[in-house]
Amino acid sequence: MKKIVFILFFSLMIPTAFASSNYFEDGKKFFDLKKYEKSKLSLYQSIIFNPEDVDAYIYLAKIFNYEENDQEYEKYLNIALDLDPGNEEVLVMQIDLRIKQSDINQSNELIEKLKIVCQKHCSKLENLKSRVGDLSLEKN
Repeated sequence: MKKIVFILFFSLMIPTAFASSNYFEDGKKFFDLKKYEKSKLSLYQSIIFNPEDVDAYIYLAKIFNYEENDQEYEKYLNIALDLDPGNEEVLVMQIDLRIKQSDINQSNELIEKLKIVCQKHCSKLENLKSRVGDLSLEKN
């Protein structure tokens, strides 16, 4: 009996994981083709099958940033950061957003987090620090 339940459960999970992956890959493909509405639809479907799909949230944030929808951009960045606080790409995007919002304190906090986890985006640290420094000078 346990074996049957396990096999049934496992057989139901594989198509769900596969569907999520397919929807994300479609969303990414449409994003690369600049077909943002189709990309959003696929990414939303990916999230339905896998609500913790950080990459889908990141791509949605990128689309909303491109569309200059700051509210949705920030919403999806926040979700991605909540799901994966050490994601370098999300941290860089968050820092950039906080700089645009003139939030010096939050920018500095995020820069400190990025310093700890940085592997791919370390080269961006100096530029981000400089931008925050410039922002500090503007406020004074």
